Amino acid sequence: GIENRQSTDDGFPSVKSFIISDTSFHQKHYKVFYYVAEYKSITAAAKALFLPQPTVSHYVRGLEEALGFALFVRNKNGVLLT
Repeated sequence: GIENRQSTDDGFPSVKSFIISDTSFHQKHYKVFYYVAEYKSITAAAKALFLPQPTVSHYVRGLEEALGFALFVRNKNGVLLT
């Protein structure tokens, strides 16, 4: 999980809130996050990673839940970073 979740004075999470204790679990999630951000599409990232689209969606949701906020804005044309 996330350790020391704290906000700064401006309401944004502090750097410490991004320290994740289970790195082996999250390495896969970070790789998927990178591909989704690069391709701006969960479907295209899934193809590039040779993974089923639902698995990529699951990894993104899992990382978002672990961090406590959305990483992407989803729309019919793909995704955009928040």
